[in-house]
Amino acid sequence: MVIGSNDPPRERSAVLVPLISQHQQSTHVHHDTGLNNANQDTPELADDNQLTHSDNRNRTAIVWVCRYLDACGAARLRHLLATSTSRDRDVWVLHNHKSLKDQAQLQTSQELLGELQSFAKEKLGVRLYSLHQDEGKWNGFDGDRSRSSKSSFLKFVVQQQYGWAWHLEDDVFYTGPWREILDSTLKDGTEQQYDIVATGSPAKSDWYYFRSAKCAITVELATDDTNSISQKPRRVKRFCVDVDRTMIRWAILRVSYRFAKTLVDQVPSKAIEGHHEAVVASVCAVYGYQCTLDVLKPYIGHVVTAGWGDWMDPQNQTLERHGDSQPHKIYHPVKCAAYSSSPAKLTQQLVYQR
Repeated sequence: MVIGSNDPPRERSAVLVPLISQHQQSTHVHHDTGLNNANQDTPELADDNQLTHSDNRNRTAIVWVCRYLDACGAARLRHLLATSTSRDRDVWVLHNHKSLKDQAQLQTSQELLGELQSFAKEKLGVRLYSLHQDEGKWNGFDGDRSRSSKSSFLKFVVQQQYGWAWHLEDDVFYTGPWREILDSTLKDGTEQQYDIVATGSPAKSDWYYFRSAKCAITVELATDDTNSISQKPRRVKRFCVDVDRTMIRWAILRVSYRFAKTLVDQVPSKAIEGHHEAVVASVCAVYGYQCTLDVLKPYIGHVVTAGWGDWMDPQNQTLERHGDSQPHKIYHPVKCAAYSSSPAKLTQQLVYQR
């Protein structure tokens, strides 16, 4: 389907066949994790992550993605926990403790995580789970700054067999209760069958991730010679710049199991190539998946991609730089590091804005 529309997906060309098995294309997905391959790295779960339920196919994971927790990040995660709980949702922290060299920083993060787990269990009656990001990343797909967080998230979704999962970066900021965002994909109490719910914007054809980096999806071009039994379909590359030029931001994004499974299966084999911001829209188009920018549109305050231009320095990535903040809106990036000299300004006044 066209990114940014709630209309049904477009019919795919009969001669272009993505390299994916038939059971993965069906709406009712058989959740074969496909992670029994010894060469397939998977996110490492913490020891206390025994789920209280055995079937996640109709459940949603909320995954808070961070390198580590400090007091500011813990306050923001606490706000997420307090305003997002649901019997059909699980909250996870996808951290990168193994990358920390500062032992005091590591100990603080572990202690804060433990305190939040106790808070979730004792005050909210829910579990807060955690897992480590992979040490290795998908070259070309994962970013240099975000390391393996995107591929770790996708492999986690497949490994745990969640029907859907939210990817929330720790610098995304919502000025209201998180249940408003998380409930936006529900219809009559049931998750709508979107494969991608995200924010994004059109990208120019000379964008770096189209121009200098390979972004393509390999498809099979079926032969017209129906009498030729031995003739094999010819494989061709559909380049993202020619398919869909929408940049998809991962600051806040919901993904379906089948979308995650497609990437987990196809990115390592190079059947799908490209940076995570550049390739998602084209995967939606080529595979005929249901992907939309419309669901989150009413909630967007100001969302930009960090790490370039005026948004290069984390110390300058404050909520105030986004203009006059409004209630019930999403802002990104809003870095805890930008409030290091006055953390109470964010944690006490802004995290709980209504």
